[in-house]
Amino acid sequence: MTPFELEATQGYQLVQSYIAIAHGGLTGAGLGQSVQKLFYLPEAHTDFILAIISEELGIIGIGFVFACMLIIIIRGIIIGARCKDTFGSLLAFGIVFQLSVQMIFNAGAVNGLLPITGIPFPFISYGGSSLLVTFMSMGILVNISRKTEKDRQLGREEEDNGEAVVTPPLKGVKPSLRPVKTSLGYK
Repeated sequence: MTPFELEATQGYQLVQSYIAIAHGGLTGAGLGQSVQKLFYLPEAHTDFILAIISEELGIIGIGFVFACMLIIIIRGIIIGARCKDTFGSLLAFGIVFQLSVQMIFNAGAVNGLLPITGIPFPFISYGGSSLLVTFMSMGILVNISRKTEKDRQLGREEEDNGEAVVTPPLKGVKPSLRPVKTSLGYK
């Protein structure tokens, strides 16, 4: 069964999404020139915002949106990989996974590859609670990154072949009195 067979009822929104994507083509109709958002695609600012972006900016605009999201996701993976704290690392990977799943499910729903579930596209779809949670997640990710960078700059312990190596602190920063891990324990 295709959405075109149920165009008047259940497939209406998906068919209008297909029309918007097709109307945009490679370069789009121009900013603010979408016809689908004004008359045909209901609630276009929520779950089907990618169809409107595609109609106005074309495949190039969609590529730009995905490139920006990919930069955020790659940066989040780097933050998680560099974090020495297990909890911070897992939290960073979880935030990245959340954004990736939201992006994939929304794009799949707009293209008809996945069922329409109501999952918003991160940072772009209208929705106060989703946007709030996404921004809080980004704040947590930035905090993990800053803490990891601060720990690295202040000369925290780094594991190197099972032996503790204390890196020297920055100039003008007094070293803190903390135990040093050795192969026999802490001293």
